[in-house]
Amino acid sequence: MSMPADGNSVRLFAAEVLRHLGEAVVDSQTMESHLDPFVRDLVRRPDLLTLGVPREGNHVRESQYLYYDPGLAVTISHQANGVAIPAHDHGVWEMLAVYRGKIAHTRYRVFGDGLNPLNVTLDVIDERILGPGDAVLVMPPDDIHAFTALAEDTYHLAVVGGRYNPVRHYYQPDQGSFLARSEIAWRRR
Repeated sequence: MSMPADGNSVRLFAAEVLRHLGEAVVDSQTMESHLDPFVRDLVRRPDLLTLGVPREGNHVRESQYLYYDPGLAVTISHQANGVAIPAHDHGVWEMLAVYRGKIAHTRYRVFGDGLNPLNVTLDVIDERILGPGDAVLVMPPDDIHAFTALAEDTYHLAVVGGRYNPVRHYYQPDQGSFLARSEIAWRRR
């Protein structure tokens, strides 16, 4: 399916995501491979940065909603070169796709019960360098990821299936610990 050149392409993309969610979602790899061609079509639009409405992001200064309803959000955000977004969880699935630039992305799995904030081990389950059109999906229970922009003018899409947990875990893999932080607390840092 090729997206039209007008603003309807974002709605059609959202409709395709919602249609796929209505089917049995087996795992993140299946969902990622199904949605990949639709993401690639969407990020070909040269005008995505002009379509959204401003939103307050957790880890970025510039962010816009391209689509929002209670069960799905599509945002586009600017990520400064070299800024590392720490390992964190969501409590829902999220697809991260590069619009412009390059991102180093790492996905983790908690080893053990992961309940003790001073004794947690993360195993790396996927590491990638993402360029324009590339996407990765994280889904509970493996929804922990970290990423860093590797180029100036890096913009990424986030496609989120539902509401983020109001309190998330921000992991420090080298220290074997995590902090529980609310979205609001993170924004005020």
